[in-house]
Amino acid sequence: MHPTTITPFGRRSLALVLALAAPLGLLACSDDEPERATVESQAAADDEQPGNEISGGTGSEQTPDDEDDTPADDGGGAGSGSRDEVIGTSTGTHPADPGEASPVPLRLDVFSVRRDGEVAEVLFSITNTGTEHTFEPYSALGDPQYDGWDVGGAALIAGDTRYLTLYDSADTCLCTDDLQNLGIDPGETAQFSTQVSAPPEDVTEVTFTLPGFDPISGLELS
Repeated sequence: MHPTTITPFGRRSLALVLALAAPLGLLACSDDEPERATVESQAAADDEQPGNEISGGTGSEQTPDDEDDTPADDGGGAGSGSRDEVIGTSTGTHPADPGEASPVPLRLDVFSVRRDGEVAEVLFSITNTGTEHTFEPYSALGDPQYDGWDVGGAALIAGDTRYLTLYDSADTCLCTDDLQNLGIDPGETAQFSTQVSAPPEDVTEVTFTLPGFDPISGLELS
């Protein structure tokens, strides 16, 4: 049985979502045709902007960047924002790019899953663990139901419910985008972030999913 998909109220503003979410709850739709989550573009400016063993525990320690706690590219591209300890890791494989089918082994590391009202932000990175091919993701990490060069395919799962990445009223992902200009060379790492609908306040542990990677369970929602 597939998880139920949760999204806020269509294309209404984040302020309205926050005002109505408590009395009305979040809208649910089927996994077959999930309604795309949307908030107003201003939310992106107002909020802070991230094979097959799976680990939900503490991993290797990363060196924080004292200047910023978000990806450096204000336009949503992959950046070099601060990362804390790795709290979960999994592996996956993607083709090198849409025109090159050679498989590239990859590692997904999650650094934090933080709640801010009805929104949760996930900071994570992808490392090319191969030795031959550059990984050019283009739309490989996006929601397969929509066209977008972003990481809009990211989601959180709590129980039987899936919480999707948020989009603004212009159909722009509140996440790292512009992936058509990104290439991850062998041994290199790119950092990402995404904002998703937050689970209820009593949920303290979630699973993170991203296309092409094994789910990472047991992540603390702080």
